[in-house]
Amino acid sequence: MNEGEKKLKRGLKDISPLFSRPRNVVETPGLPIETAPSIGTATVFSPDYPGDSLLLNSYLASRILTMGTSCFVLSLGREPENSRINTRRSSQSKGLETGHVSISWEKFDSLCATQNKEPYGNPGRQRLIFLNSDLSQPSTFHKILPVLEYCVFILQPEIESVMEAYRYIKGARVLNSQIRYCVAFEGYVDEHKVEWLYEQFSSMLSHRLQVDPIWLGYLQEMHHPGSLDDSLNLEPLTSAGAYSFLTPAKRALNDYCREQLCLPQEIAV
Repeated sequence: MNEGEKKLKRGLKDISPLFSRPRNVVETPGLPIETAPSIGTATVFSPDYPGDSLLLNSYLASRILTMGTSCFVLSLGREPENSRINTRRSSQSKGLETGHVSISWEKFDSLCATQNKEPYGNPGRQRLIFLNSDLSQPSTFHKILPVLEYCVFILQPEIESVMEAYRYIKGARVLNSQIRYCVAFEGYVDEHKVEWLYEQFSSMLSHRLQVDPIWLGYLQEMHHPGSLDDSLNLEPLTSAGAYSFLTPAKRALNDYCREQLCLPQEIAV
């Protein structure tokens, strides 16, 4: 691969069900719910390959879907497209929903400023919304910080890559000190080197920024022509209590995704 060609070559539909053709999409009225979904927000980013954000967010979303958590991928800064073509309601597991939708920055800012959404009720089922955007642009990173709960860094096992992640975290702490940071390394790597790098990174974050990163493991063959392969441990993103309380902004983003995907709206009872 050329130095300036930092983009994966596979199609998104080959690694994620979010991009399969829809099956029997039918608009239905709002459904009452006895317990509210516990909604979390996350983003996945590689400082070394910023152009791969959609692939990485979609891949982790598809993995988490298999673990029993519904996932949406929300691409920011794009005009909404015909979601019926590029999304579907998942039939992989009982009651799980998934899909990819787009949203303009104007609409995203409006939803994040929502203050008057009625509460769903008691938190119940879990759902994770992946916010997809090019975080190499500082203005973009700052826009999603207020509603972001998890930031997953996919790093190269090199000091330069680790330090780039450190700079992002240092800047983000000023605007949102509640974000939890997860780290995975890409490729078939020297485990001793990775262990040393991660210990140094973790120590630096803890002492300088009061941040305790979450270790997720390895994402292998990221730039191999074959399928993605990994030994990621994604349980920290799906465990009970992983997401903070349901804010009006998170509910507004969830409702927007459901509306775009023609899924029934959830109504508190």
